Amino acid sequence: MLMRNKYRAKKEISAMPTHMIWKILSEYISAKDQETAAHHLINELIDGGAEEDELWDLCKGNPLLRRVVGEFLDEVEDEDELEDDE
Repeated sequence: MLMRNKYRAKKEISAMPTHMIWKILSEYISAKDQETAAHHLINELIDGGAEEDELWDLCKGNPLLRRVVGEFLDEVEDEDELEDDE
């Protein structure tokens, strides 16, 4: 039965809002490790081609993720400015 519904389930999972996934997983990550996990997640999403608006959507209701996304986007802007100066 699982094999028969494999493609439908995959579609439903990919449509799940990323902020819900973080909310669920963060409940199992100790408070002291959440910042490291957030940095890792955002870095992987950026490397995977996530757009800026998708990253901000992920932050809904989560100040830690909002701060981490802001840090990463500031770094990207700083790198772009350095490349423009050269």
